[in-house]
Amino acid sequence: MADIPGDPDSRGQLRRRLVRLAPIVFATACLTWFLLIKGKLGVDYAAVLAIPIGIASLVATVLSPNGTEPIRLNGIRLDKRVRRLGVALFVVAALASTAATYAIQREQNPADYLAGTVRIGYVKLAGRGWSTTDPTGRQIGLEAELATALIRRFPRIERFEWVALDTLGDRIDALRGEWGDGHAPVHLVMSQFAITVQRQQKIDFAGPYFVDTQGMLARTSVTHWQQVRPGTVCAPVGSSGARTLEVQDWKPRLAKSTSKCFADLTAGQVEAVSTGSTILRGFLADYPELRSTYHVLPITGATERVGIGVPNDRPRLCAALNEAVADFLDTSWEQAFATHLAPLGARSADHRPATTMACEPPGTWFKD
Repeated sequence: MADIPGDPDSRGQLRRRLVRLAPIVFATACLTWFLLIKGKLGVDYAAVLAIPIGIASLVATVLSPNGTEPIRLNGIRLDKRVRRLGVALFVVAALASTAATYAIQREQNPADYLAGTVRIGYVKLAGRGWSTTDPTGRQIGLEAELATALIRRFPRIERFEWVALDTLGDRIDALRGEWGDGHAPVHLVMSQFAITVQRQQKIDFAGPYFVDTQGMLARTSVTHWQQVRPGTVCAPVGSSGARTLEVQDWKPRLAKSTSKCFADLTAGQVEAVSTGSTILRGFLADYPELRSTYHVLPITGATERVGIGVPNDRPRLCAALNEAVADFLDTSWEQAFATHLAPLGARSADHRPATTMACEPPGTWFKD
């Protein structure tokens, strides 16, 4: 007896098979959601899982006992050969789309990212010791020494291009894309970049390679930072120092940069400047005429970890940089500190990190 198009038995047969697929569909949906919430790391998982899952699906369909009987759907005969071809095409399409997504979304190999000319963003300071330019145009300072140490971990680096950033806010913008007047983004930022929770929401950090305390440069007649009147202390806008003063309701006067704060201080427009203690010591070293009238006061409890700024969601890059920073701390840090910061009166025991911190996992694909 010939099957009749739309035969209830054929529809029932298809319905039973769809019911058997329900657990697989549910499991696939759960796995897909898991991979999505894992962000870029989920793409790596998906690329690995797609091949065995695709092959297993194809084999299971071909070898299934129920796969030998033809199915009719609205009068169309779906025999074993057609089903095999359909499954094969589906698996190929799934693998191709997964491979394409993986190639587009996965994190670039750190060795490829830090190769050739590497652009490093930094903010120019009036003080010495960190990253300044000597009369020959060569970059000198603790952070310049750290950059040189990176070559041991990334031997494909050919040269560094030190990119002067205008403001502290540019440090984040330059890692996220074009910044300022259409300038190209930088690969890394090394510029007394304090690691904070607020900044970690926008970018990643490797390190730390330095620990500093927030200080206040004030007249020698002032013996405690709280003796300086609120509203008369200058701090760079967007700095962790400014945030510390704001939390304490000290109403800092915000300036575009640390250099602008120093200029306002020498012009008598503010009574004090607040930023990292070693930066303030460097400023005094460059202006010996101020040493008899100004000194650096520590702000109790305001400790900052200084790290390398990297673009967001780069855990592999962060891990590779952490290896380089750990090697720098073990082999070159003490000498670099003695050369550039010890002459300012800083002690290495107060500023050397014990270890690097764990890297942040990649964010979700649906991050706002």
